[in-house]
Amino acid sequence: MDPSIEQLIRYLVAHLKCAACQHTYNPEDLDIIDQGSSLLVLLMTCQHCQAQGLIVALVQEQKPEPQRATQERERSELQPITADDVLEIHRFLESFDGDCVSLLRDSSQHGE
Repeated sequence: MDPSIEQLIRYLVAHLKCAACQHTYNPEDLDIIDQGSSLLVLLMTCQHCQAQGLIVALVQEQKPEPQRATQERERSELQPITADDVLEIHRFLESFDGDCVSLLRDSSQHGE
């Protein structure tokens, strides 16, 4: 068996409980129903109450980039806010006659 699939099964056994009776699973309670190049289907059978459940997992070949690194990269691409930017929004808000929800909804629709 692929080591990454064994690791996934160990993780599931350690973290999941039967939805019906809350008992923990053992590795032998999981059966691989289908294993494709990027999809894994597992059948879990609780030995205590015989309830069954399916797990469908998307298997990735490469590790996803950590969220923090993605956020830092996106943040570094942004331009700093200038004093002119602050003055511009201040002037806009002085004459704005609406609420925050409509303001944010309108700006998201215009791609601002």
